[in-house]
Amino acid sequence: MALSLAAAVVFGAGAAQAQTASQITPPSFRPPLQTVPGGIAVPDHPGLQTPEGAETLPLVLAEIEVEGGRPEMAAETAAITNALIGRTITAAEVFAAARRLEAAYARAGYALVRVVLPAQTLADGGRLKLIVIDGYVERVDVSALPERLQTRVQAILAPIVARPGIRMPELERRLLLAGDISGARLRSALAAGSVHGSSVLIIDGVERPVTGQWTFDNAPSSPLGDWSAGVGLDANNLFGQGEQFYFRAGGLPEDGRKGYLSDNPRSRTLAVGMVLPIGLDGLTANVEATRTRANPSHPKNTLGFGSVFERYSLRLRYPLIRSRATTLAAEVGIDAQNDNLYVVHPIIVPLASDRLRVLRLSLDGVWFTQANGVLSGNVRASQGLTGLGARTAADATPLLPLSRMGADADFRKIEFGVAFTQPLAQHLTLDLSARAQSSFGDPLPQSEQMGIAAPSALSTFDSGSLQGDSGYAMRAQLSSPWTVRAGEAALSASPYLFGAVGHLRLERPTFFERERSTYGAYGLGLRLATGVTDSVALSLSLEWGRQHRTDRIPSDDRFTLTGAVQF
Repeated sequence: MALSLAAAVVFGAGAAQAQTASQITPPSFRPPLQTVPGGIAVPDHPGLQTPEGAETLPLVLAEIEVEGGRPEMAAETAAITNALIGRTITAAEVFAAARRLEAAYARAGYALVRVVLPAQTLADGGRLKLIVIDGYVERVDVSALPERLQTRVQAILAPIVARPGIRMPELERRLLLAGDISGARLRSALAAGSVHGSSVLIIDGVERPVTGQWTFDNAPSSPLGDWSAGVGLDANNLFGQGEQFYFRAGGLPEDGRKGYLSDNPRSRTLAVGMVLPIGLDGLTANVEATRTRANPSHPKNTLGFGSVFERYSLRLRYPLIRSRATTLAAEVGIDAQNDNLYVVHPIIVPLASDRLRVLRLSLDGVWFTQANGVLSGNVRASQGLTGLGARTAADATPLLPLSRMGADADFRKIEFGVAFTQPLAQHLTLDLSARAQSSFGDPLPQSEQMGIAAPSALSTFDSGSLQGDSGYAMRAQLSSPWTVRAGEAALSASPYLFGAVGHLRLERPTFFERERSTYGAYGLGLRLATGVTDSVALSLSLEWGRQHRTDRIPSDDRFTLTGAVQF
């Protein structure tokens, strides 16, 4: 019972004390896909050219025949052609109608369709014939690509070759899936094929077999060392199958008894994973293993606590929609998580232990608006399982409880997130974001709680320090982006103002916990970025902010520094 009470004290005062390992571990380390809008470059096609003098040639048409048209375009075809029948028109209007019909096909997604006017004699009361040529991709030219990319790109694009009636969304999807190959940066264009109506899809680009990043920030709390640094390495498409292997390491870079390489580091996170394509339509499998240790400092002659968090994940992801304007993906995954808390001073004693097996379903998407805005969102449902080695409340004992009183392995929760970026003027951009979580009125294991102390939410609080079973966080930011060029080099600077508010609720709080707490933050900052070379980029963020909180802990100011080198 004494240890169970100690666990309640530790977790109940979690916001005031140093964070545990699970609270400083992100939900995934998988490298993100490129979401910059892109696609295929279709050469300008002016359509049928009006012959000189056609404006002066009058005629009356009794009938117009359209050969080769698609059934779904019949109504729009009739609207265009019927407007020419039974009245006096000029030959120039015939050519203009053909161009309008071709444009209508393009708007419907048939960008390869061409409308031609075959040789014929036009006379009053006669019949006009138009031919719709169903364009197609004759072949894909990948000769300009690095050899390791050629086979995979050719295989992904094969379904669109020699396929009549192909629409631009299908072309875009295949091209973007090819561009999703790890380490690849592709460009595409259409050129005329060997016969009328055919096209050659030309793909070129570069590959980066190894990419990486180095990061640093002062987001951790003082007991965790105030600073953290991280390194990441990605091995991209080394075997030519679109696969990716990645490694992440982060924490407090110090030596000594609690150094990074010691058995009891102040803060250390290690993660390895791989992304394996399944088939050629965007389905991927992601396998990942993560281990975080946290041993925060503590005042002399007091108990010292440490924690170890492990997560082993398997995720399947499929892009339901993949286009220049919209991406929508579904993901199903299962996590095996072990979260253990210890007393580490003056003696080492287990204090609490969770073993969770969690099934997760999620949807996430990005939409590029016509007004140059970007809207993104996600929803994720999680269901704890009682099998597969999970440790339930029935398995817990007074000497070794679960991490939260009242929590169990068969928990459930749902998470929502949305973000919107909109340029308001040349040097003025608005960013809005919000996220929320509900535990449906039940306490959650500590590793499943919602955290709102993050760069995209309440950034003026120590990372991972604000946790709850249910809650929300909202942030608004107004920035002024500028770019200064010196030759080929460019420096971007974006000063900004921000404000954020969040609320957390703990279900069935103990005597040491507060059921509801509200937090606020506001301040200003500056983001700097520059590209040293085509493959090396630097970024630096400086931010000052003021805290507001209702959890009986004094508010404070915070200066946050974040930097990154990507290569």
